[in-house]
Amino acid sequence: MQDTTPESFRNKLIWVMLFRIVVVSILLFATIMKNIRNFSSIIRFESTFFILIIILAYLASLVYLYLLKNTKWYRASAISQIIGDIVFSTALCYFSGKDGSIFTIFFAFSIIIASILFSRVGAYITAAISSVIILIFALDRQFLFLPYIVGMIIDSSRPPLDQLIYSLFIHILAYTVIAQLSSYLSTELKTTSEKYYAQKRDYTFLFERYKAIVENLSDGVLLFRNNHLVYINDIAAALFSVNAQNIDESVSVRLREILENLKPTSGGEIQSLNGKGKRFITLRHKRKIYEDGTTDDVYVISDLTEGRRLQEEIIRAERLASIGKVATGFAHEIRNPLSSILGSIELIKKGRSLNQEDAILMDIVIKELLRVNELIERFLMFARPAPPKFKEIDLHALIKEVIELIRFDRDYKDGIRFEINDEFKKNIEADESMMKQVFWNLFKNSIQAIKGDGSVSISLRDAGDGVNLLITVTDTGCGIPPSELDRVFDPFYTTKDKSTGIGLSLVYSIIREHRGSISVDSTAGVGTTFRILLPIRQRGE
Repeated sequence: MQDTTPESFRNKLIWVMLFRIVVVSILLFATIMKNIRNFSSIIRFESTFFILIIILAYLASLVYLYLLKNTKWYRASAISQIIGDIVFSTALCYFSGKDGSIFTIFFAFSIIIASILFSRVGAYITAAISSVIILIFALDRQFLFLPYIVGMIIDSSRPPLDQLIYSLFIHILAYTVIAQLSSYLSTELKTTSEKYYAQKRDYTFLFERYKAIVENLSDGVLLFRNNHLVYINDIAAALFSVNAQNIDESVSVRLREILENLKPTSGGEIQSLNGKGKRFITLRHKRKIYEDGTTDDVYVISDLTEGRRLQEEIIRAERLASIGKVATGFAHEIRNPLSSILGSIELIKKGRSLNQEDAILMDIVIKELLRVNELIERFLMFARPAPPKFKEIDLHALIKEVIELIRFDRDYKDGIRFEINDEFKKNIEADESMMKQVFWNLFKNSIQAIKGDGSVSISLRDAGDGVNLLITVTDTGCGIPPSELDRVFDPFYTTKDKSTGIGLSLVYSIIREHRGSISVDSTAGVGTTFRILLPIRQRGE
């Protein structure tokens, strides 16, 4: 049990030592006050002897303290202290009237200390020893067989035998009763202490178990007591981008305001406290008011961001599939007569001599027909892509190659910088040609969005799961309005002049063919970030 551990026993010894020092100090103070008016009386034998005994008691306490700090023999130290207390009490009584001394009460203190340290057995043994000492003192008053020291307080009269027996009986009875009561109280204290520590262990066990359950929930949990945040689990801390171990009052107030502005059950959209990223949540709230006025508010938050993203992915995929199915047939229907028209125009151009104006017009027609045909080819590639041919590629080298190519594009400006932060040094399995198309279109989108000087930052790093690679492409362009973000991957949708709206749709399609995912985050006037999660290995291929 907790009560019998070495550390607990050591704590008892400390309290006993403090109690002893207090008692000895009171005795010293009383001795000095008794003789304060007549200083010469202090140097009389009995006063000097009392002070000497008290000084020895202080020195003994210092020895006990040293042993307590430097040894682990706590029980041996406790026994020596009890013996020392009995010797101290015996000396005081011996020089101040033996069994008639007022200091016989000090034996009672020794009994109480023994019961605290060794329970019932220690109390009864100490009571028995104290009773024997009192018996010896009583017999000495009748027969004077103990040695006499000059200056001792001695009662030369011999009390009647019945009075002696009565005094002896009272002392022994008192010590026995004190031993019984103190051992009973010590046992009760020990039992209560054991129950307390058992309940504390149970409470700690339950607390740790429920804490583990809460911390492993997929939901965020926050507990406010009297409007002050007292607990937040890691999921909720991640949702709000705060440190669960370091929540100051300002963060607590801010979290409280955010939660109070959200409607329970329906929840809503929240912005993280560091301003990075938005999350979509549902909120459940329970309030408990106690009799003393204490108020507990528990908030349970479910993060629907990933589910919403997957739902949008499914809707987008279904929409693209529908568009692709209809448009593929439509594209074929256009492509056939388009080929006939283009062939006919070329035959006319070759078979006839045209004036300069007609030749220019004919070249324009051919050029635009070729452009339409290229658009159809790109759309068919998007709507019905060829299966990717996976092989190990150095993605860092591939990106650098695409950057060099994009510098020759007509939309590229000299004030645009490309920066690569490559923390990922491994090769990945991917279709090299498709990956070039992905980065070409992303870089093309970025340089078109940058109106003057700016930068395009590319980051490659492990996603943290050991399976996926996280790629981010961030530009400092004009950004995309929030109302347009959901449509950036739709085919033919574009906000730019002279753009087909196929590029990002093709990127989306290729990433899906690679079993990956792509998302976009943009702030108008600040820039745009594309995040691609791509498997490092294409298993099953």
